[in-house]
Amino acid sequence: MLPANRHRLRAAIADGPHTSAPEPLDSATSGGRADPASVDYQEVDYQEHDRYFQIRRTRHTPESAFLHALAIAHLAVRENVDENGLSQLSDGYVAQLWLGLESLYRYAGHDIDNQPIGVLDRPVQHPPRHPQSDGTDPVDSDAAADRWLIGHQFFFTLMQGAITGLNCFLGASADGDEAEARAALRVATAFMRSSAAAFRFTSDFSPVDYERLIRPAMAPPAVRAGFSGLQTRDHAHLMALFTEVRAMRSKIGPARLGSAFDEFVEATVEAYEAHQLICARFGGDVLPSLRMAARSAGRSTSPGVQVVRQMMRARLFALHGSHRDRTDGGGAPGAPESGTPAGGDQ
Repeated sequence: MLPANRHRLRAAIADGPHTSAPEPLDSATSGGRADPASVDYQEVDYQEHDRYFQIRRTRHTPESAFLHALAIAHLAVRENVDENGLSQLSDGYVAQLWLGLESLYRYAGHDIDNQPIGVLDRPVQHPPRHPQSDGTDPVDSDAAADRWLIGHQFFFTLMQGAITGLNCFLGASADGDEAEARAALRVATAFMRSSAAAFRFTSDFSPVDYERLIRPAMAPPAVRAGFSGLQTRDHAHLMALFTEVRAMRSKIGPARLGSAFDEFVEATVEAYEAHQLICARFGGDVLPSLRMAARSAGRSTSPGVQVVRQMMRARLFALHGSHRDRTDGGGAPGAPESGTPAGGDQ
């Protein structure tokens, strides 16, 4: 269970993150051949995903484990940027990578304006690099797999940060503390905005390397057919929280949250827009995703971008009660009318 209490978060941040031995999650398929009727295939999906992206999970000391994962993921991104540079992220998006972590520390009562956290203590470096022979992005082939892995690990911790913010929002709302509820929603918003920048970071290498190195590694025999980067319990838990947040918002009254809820919806749309970018960058504007291709036995002709745009509409409906989004000119809930595209898939 992820942290849901501001005071426990503050105490964990003050003590510093601690490591703990991972506690294995039960699996119906462990220990030999399982009866197909007893297999929890969703859990099998989750565990396959964790194995592929090298994720370890624990039920011990959730606050410290969460903060430890955040610290490790942010440092890994920083080191990767220092070593390989960036070609697709402007300085604004680079700064956006750290918004969630900054927001969490401020929420817990820390002044980080005068005492910046480690990953913010010096400017991002852009080492000189030479373009590849095909004229595509200068991140070299050997670095592509590392960036794909590190970027996904980073994204999963950011999802957990958004979950933590929403947990705190629900707890504060149940206690009638509206100021605390608004502050917690803004933590979730910051993590969603960071996740949008994380998508850009993760896709910041050559599409040629994606086709040559990454896509084959996400297909049999390395993994089962239909493997997806969204095949994670973090994303599933976040989506389940959306319906709880919608119900709590209705209960306490939208006006009492001020702009905090609309800002979270906008950040969610921004994250889906960035997901569309990574999908289109690697052929998802014309090709089905690996998951859709496998589920349709190769008959699907719907591009990955289109499929996840539909998914985004469903998520926004769960969160807001409206299916409208910026893909059809209807405008995202709480946003001005526009025609900006949204959504995306891997």
